[in-house]
Amino acid sequence: MSSHRAQRRVARIQAARNARPLQPPASEEKDGAYDDGAWCDMQMDLIREIIKEIDGREAHVTWCIEGIEDLDIIAAKGPCLFSTYDADGQEVYQSAVWNNPTWLEIAFIADESLDMTGDLDHHFLEGVSPAGVALTGEQRFMLQFGS
Repeated sequence: MSSHRAQRRVARIQAARNARPLQPPASEEKDGAYDDGAWCDMQMDLIREIIKEIDGREAHVTWCIEGIEDLDIIAAKGPCLFSTYDADGQEVYQSAVWNNPTWLEIAFIADESLDMTGDLDHHFLEGVSPAGVALTGEQRFMLQFGS
């Protein structure tokens, strides 16, 4: 995907996100603190809605990154590339360059990688780990999936 197309997608993701205010659900059992299970479900619903709106298809990714409570937080600063690898360590997907991607955008990137590679058995996004620097200077990250 060209960086121009990626920039248009970022704008569309942000516009779709801004149209959907998301507040943690209150839980009576936790003295007004949010309910983790319901909050995770709401985040996943938001991810699915935005993927459907932007790409016109059902989402494949399932959000499983613990401790990320706000999908609008910038996950990595600066220009970044995201990759997935097969069992032999060969890169099978590389994203376009994303600048200051949020966790929501990373969920979108992860879903795009699943759609492009066809590996729908490993759809649980469990994390993102640093993978060095690209020859062109961008930070590289590996999307970590489980099944």
